[in-house]
Parts: sequence; structure tokens; C-alpha cells
Amino acid sequence: MHSHAIDGELTIAVLEGTGAFLSQDGSIPAGPGDVLVSEIAVPHGLRAETAMRVLVTIAPPI
Repeated sequence: MHSHAIDGELTIAVLEGTGAFLSQDGSIPAGPGDVLVSEIAVPHGLRAETAMRVLVTIAPPI
């Protein structure tokens, strides 16, 4: 897990594989089609259980 000292929003979309989205509160199962949206300054992470392909985007504040 990690965080970034900037403003903005983070999106992690799972394209292939399985794993878990990580947060300070625990973990949430993640598989194809699942999307995590979070403020980028909030601690976040991803744990792979199989080979995964993900798309990560960062949107600055508007």
C-alpha cells in the first residue's frame, strides 16, 4: 500500500486476473470488470492472486 502527497482521483480497473484492492480498512476482492475509485492521497494498493492486467488512471482536481 502507498499514497501520494498530491490532490486528484485514482482509478484502478481490472482487465484480467484476480486479486484484491487494498485499503487501510482491509481488502476487497477484485476481478475482471471491477473498478476502484479513490482520492489519490488515501492509502491504496493491489495484491495479485493470479497474473493481472490493470488500467490505472490519475485525474487531477478540476
